[in-house]
Amino acid sequence: PIQHKSRCLSATVLSSHAPIDHKQPSLILPLSSAQAKPIRSIAAPMVAASDYPFRCLCRQYGVDLTYTQMLLAASVCRDATFRKNHLDLFECQPYVRDKQNTNKSTQGCLKDLDPSSPLLELPTEWEPFRQGPLIVQLAGHDVSKVLKAADLILEEFPGIAGFDLNCGCPQGIARKGNYGAFLMESDNGETVCNILTALRNHLPSHVAVSAKIRLPLEEDQLKPRIQSLMATGIDFLAVHGRTLKENKTAVRASHSTRIREAVQIAQAERPNFPMVANGGIEIFPDVERVRLETGTAAIMSSEGLLETPQLFRNDVSQLNPRQRLEEQFQIARDYLHWTALYPPFPGVLGNVAGPFNIAKGHLFKFLHPYLQDHRDVMLRLAAHDINRLVDAQRIVDELYARYQDCSDEDLHELESSKVSSSWYRRHWGSIPAQRKANAPVLSVEDRKKALQKRIEKLRDARKAKAAASLP
Repeated sequence: PIQHKSRCLSATVLSSHAPIDHKQPSLILPLSSAQAKPIRSIAAPMVAASDYPFRCLCRQYGVDLTYTQMLLAASVCRDATFRKNHLDLFECQPYVRDKQNTNKSTQGCLKDLDPSSPLLELPTEWEPFRQGPLIVQLAGHDVSKVLKAADLILEEFPGIAGFDLNCGCPQGIARKGNYGAFLMESDNGETVCNILTALRNHLPSHVAVSAKIRLPLEEDQLKPRIQSLMATGIDFLAVHGRTLKENKTAVRASHSTRIREAVQIAQAERPNFPMVANGGIEIFPDVERVRLETGTAAIMSSEGLLETPQLFRNDVSQLNPRQRLEEQFQIARDYLHWTALYPPFPGVLGNVAGPFNIAKGHLFKFLHPYLQDHRDVMLRLAAHDINRLVDAQRIVDELYARYQDCSDEDLHELESSKVSSSWYRRHWGSIPAQRKANAPVLSVEDRKKALQKRIEKLRDARKAKAAASLP
């Protein structure tokens, strides 16, 4: 296989290394003074995607604060197996490989990986990224169960930075379970505020309590909703600049002006209260733009980070196609390295192949444009019998190798080099129609010939264009 040296991309880091604007509030978690520092960049909680390896990767590429995926409080309270399969909080305790390897799906993920593989060695420069402040996100509508879940987690992991209440999930399962954005809209936040007040009164002062909300469906509800949340005593508040109905194919631009309005309302109640803006963070320039437009202390990203974890430290929009390709493949390799060291927990994807399916999901997002160029590779990565890290490494290397004979000029003309090919923009309606899913799978030689024909066609088109421009 092609050998690649893991590294951190060199770029200007925004996060905690950037100068602080003292005109805006700072988000500093109530940890010990040795750990306390301003939080500027945040990885949002994402189901089946906020695994420990991905959190380490995010810290490697400039994220200050990470969240766990959303955890249902009732499940945390009821089921020790649920806790074992979900609580990968290794920021707060040492990782013990023998203990984790009791899970068969984790063993399968690492099957046939050479014990002497460099992937099983932690690079010295990566050591600082193993730990960092971590927020556990809970969801639920029962005050007693949320408190009990927090107690159970804090007892086992006393080093966590805080607990967040999910008040923004727009998925149908949240409607069924009466949590997330549906709970907030059902009684205009009364139950949410009761839970947050109870959490803040119950937990130690060094453990932060926060909430992540969406904009209310009715515009005139923003002020009373923010005021009620301020009265609960929470330490900070994240606002997603979209409503419950602005989701997936109905997604619209994030409403920065409404987030700024929320900031002003909150700070009228509690001066210098730290707020976090979420939504519409695709590339590096969005980070500073949204921070200035909203006046928030920190910026949170979710889907943007899933495709480009480096977005807080590097403007990928300024890279040429070759540079972008190299960065995305390096990120994929770095993630596989973290996964070999600390395989994901099964989580919501189950015990059969959960750990590897989580890893697969990340690879599909990191390499989305290139997998669209080579759908045969995409289909192979998606196959059920691809369930080991060695398989994933081999497929990533093969996909990378297919671009090595492309000149920079030819690479520029491929679909993967267009902005519209990104995974982040998949619901924007600007992505060209995809090939039919039942297209025949070609042999390696036929694929090479097809790619060569495409390159020759692009060259002919450029020559014709150049000839037409001659006087």
